[in-house]
Amino acid sequence: MNIPVPAFPTRAPLLPRRTFLTLLLGAAVSAKAVLPGPVITSSLAFEELSGSKFWPQPLREMIAYALSLTLRGLGYRFGSDDPDEGGMDCSGTMYHVMRHQGIKNVPRQSDSIHTWVAEAGLMREVSGTPALDDPVLGRMKPGDLLFWTGTYDTGSRVSRISHVMMYLGKTLEGEPVMFGASDGRPYRGKRQNGVSVFDFRMPKAEGKSRFVGYGPIPGFDVSTVSPQPPTRGRVADTAKTAAPEKKPDTTNQPDTEKPDRNAVKPGRGKSKPEAADDSSKSGTGRKGAGGEKEPAPPRKTTPSSPSKGKGAKSNGDDADEDSDADARSNPDKPSKSSAKKSSGSASGAGATPKRSSSSSSKKKRTGS
Repeated sequence: MNIPVPAFPTRAPLLPRRTFLTLLLGAAVSAKAVLPGPVITSSLAFEELSGSKFWPQPLREMIAYALSLTLRGLGYRFGSDDPDEGGMDCSGTMYHVMRHQGIKNVPRQSDSIHTWVAEAGLMREVSGTPALDDPVLGRMKPGDLLFWTGTYDTGSRVSRISHVMMYLGKTLEGEPVMFGASDGRPYRGKRQNGVSVFDFRMPKAEGKSRFVGYGPIPGFDVSTVSPQPPTRGRVADTAKTAAPEKKPDTTNQPDTEKPDRNAVKPGRGKSKPEAADDSSKSGTGRKGAGGEKEPAPPRKTTPSSPSKGKGAKSNGDDADEDSDADARSNPDKPSKSSAKKSSGSASGAGATPKRSSSSSSKKKRTGS
């Protein structure tokens, strides 16, 4: 009995070339994710960021959390956005921090994050390789997202954006810094590998990478945050929130009290003795500094003209005429005018006919 023998192929079938390359690339990516190299990261305290005490609370919380990630020894892990995996890539780090802050609709890839900011009308494009003091960078604020191209080959992507980080502003020493994940960018001259703080620098003109722009996170209000351009140098801790107004120091300031109207003005001569006697009679002497009476200005001693009416008065005579009217209304009460006249009769100066006539009329009334 003849049993048929199955025919075996002489050689095994080969995998298609495309499938083989795909598997090889996947293995390389997996190896990079599993073995990212030695983790080298740096951090700084929140208080070391210039002006941070004036930032609104949401910005303070987001950046404080971002800095806390730099203390966990997280490496650069391609394709990860979870710190529990031991590391994250650049866009995964931004995605994780923004989602942790409660920001919604955050894209996962760096090019999609760039499109998200641009469609919100918040993107500030940068061309060429500007200097750090270029006005195009003058509106950068802490919390802004930063974008680069050319950091690696993006393949068939429509957008060439390949890297994203977050601007932290300037340190108290005046150095511009940023936060994110990288496998080679420096901080204070030392290359970092992982989730870390980095120096903010412009790429070299002869290099492939380019800094293409920055912008705030959509839906995250930073309107009260003052810009911090990345120029090197210290900045004052200022903000739009007004500080309490300082009261002027008046310790060594001259006295600004209102001048005493009764004080004698400098440069004027002394009053005549006759005027001093008259002022003591009329009771209109003024007190100067120290409580002493000062002589009143000189008064005319010419007799009043008979052509003036009964109601006409000359300056300084009001007190005497009031005393005469009091004497007429109360004959038993001695008049102030006669008392003053008797006290001042020793000097013999300053008496007017008006007073003498009034005193004679008083005598007649007293005698009657």
